[in-house]
Amino acid sequence: MHTHSIWRKVTTSVASLVFALGTAYAQADEPAAEAPPLAPIMSFDDVKVGMKGYGKTVFHGSEVEPFNIEVVSVISDSSAKRGTIWVVCPDARMMQSGPVQGMSGSPMYLWDEGEEGTLGEGGRLIGAFAFGYAGVNVCLVGVQPIEYMREVGDRANAEDLEDAQAHRVPPGTMQQSLATLQTTAEQLGVPVQHTSYLRGLYNLFEQSAQLRSFSAVYPVGQTPRGPDGFFASDADVMPLHLPMSVGSPETAALFGPLLEPAGITVRSNPIAAVAGKPPSNVDPQTIKLEPGSVLSIPLAYGDMDLNAAGTVTEVLPDGTVLGFGHAMNSVGSSRLPMATGFTHFVVSRDSISFKLSGSLDIVGSIVRDEAAAVAGLDDMAFIASPVAISVALPGQPERDYSYQVVDDFLLTPNIVAMVPAGSLPAVQGPPVLPTMHTTGTMTFTGGRTFEVDSLIAGQGMNGLIFDMLPPMIAMMQNPFSPLKLESAELSINVEDGIRMANMVSATLDQRIARPGDTVHVTLTLQPFDGQA
Repeated sequence: MHTHSIWRKVTTSVASLVFALGTAYAQADEPAAEAPPLAPIMSFDDVKVGMKGYGKTVFHGSEVEPFNIEVVSVISDSSAKRGTIWVVCPDARMMQSGPVQGMSGSPMYLWDEGEEGTLGEGGRLIGAFAFGYAGVNVCLVGVQPIEYMREVGDRANAEDLEDAQAHRVPPGTMQQSLATLQTTAEQLGVPVQHTSYLRGLYNLFEQSAQLRSFSAVYPVGQTPRGPDGFFASDADVMPLHLPMSVGSPETAALFGPLLEPAGITVRSNPIAAVAGKPPSNVDPQTIKLEPGSVLSIPLAYGDMDLNAAGTVTEVLPDGTVLGFGHAMNSVGSSRLPMATGFTHFVVSRDSISFKLSGSLDIVGSIVRDEAAAVAGLDDMAFIASPVAISVALPGQPERDYSYQVVDDFLLTPNIVAMVPAGSLPAVQGPPVLPTMHTTGTMTFTGGRTFEVDSLIAGQGMNGLIFDMLPPMIAMMQNPFSPLKLESAELSINVEDGIRMANMVSATLDQRIARPGDTVHVTLTLQPFDGQA
């Protein structure tokens, strides 16, 4: 499996650089690794209540560790022609944490009846740790049967990696994103001047019969997101979504509902904006994808790692990687980077626990995303776009940041908006009373550009994000001619003080004017915190 370290800076000129050149990273004389044998499995029909076994996951660092499980139920029709195995995890760590977001995909093994089981040894693979409840007082986990997951692996190998269908935008995506953004703006109290794009785009698709025919799944003013990353209520069983660590609680509140449809739960981590790089004594080259190891999806990488992470269930003899035990966003064809990862620690909570994990080396691409699993190959089939951010804060030298952001119609607009939100406060926060002037260019398919020139007083990053996101959503998620981001360059200059004034009065130098006349207007302004 070829590797590419996300901690090496990558330079690309256009987003159409496809990492099909992954073979360049391999040593020409490196002997081929021996393929692992196909793991013996226990079929769904052979699983019985009371059977015992173990699961495997990373609780800390990169070491895969076992934990005890026992089957409590086998439901053969949890969905159409699909079943689920339910287990409890009596391991002391699991009983303390309950189901953990980031453990999705952890392989689960059962010993045969009469087999003398040793924790972490023997047994047969039954599937992946995949579902759970929030707020439970036992560790009750739904297991996705391995038979369904291997079917996804078969389709991954039949995938045409040049097929453009992977990038088609489902109808209604734009409306749903804008509806969620509008709801979030209202909840966060974003000033109306920063939501003008939203109102204009709403008017556009409300007046278009073609756009209106694909209505949003959730009406404006409603959100599907429940507490701690679960849809609906804590009483509903749901896939254990992939945790992503970001900066402030405000950033998490803003992007959480927008990334929820992609199977990602956004967690705030103000001290360290993202999970990020492992300790210096960890050699990324020694960590490989194997059953129980971290399976990371780096969505932005370079000077910061924004990733969503789960767990590897199985690596098939041909190198196909199966993981998660559920979908990210169930789009079928997918083109996202696949990386090894490192778990800093598990955050145990009363509601729903989660892992804080970072990416290490990119080793391939997730090419299938289905209800039962994601499947990845060692082909570098994903596309990444260069994003450059320059930040100037009072009393600080100007700093430049460089990133690569993945190409995905749902994820890209949000991740591009997250990057400046993580870059701006990296060294120092803005002044108490700031004015932020952001300029730059975002280039899309065919050289089409969107110029950013945003002057925001007193609003910090929220104003900029709401200035950027609606036009990006319209460009990348419209159902007629969706565009791809090729590159973005943004310069953020923060001043100390509020550059804002109210207009007190306006007077004309003449009451009557003819066409062609020059009319002078005298304005009386009251600066912020000043005299008129």
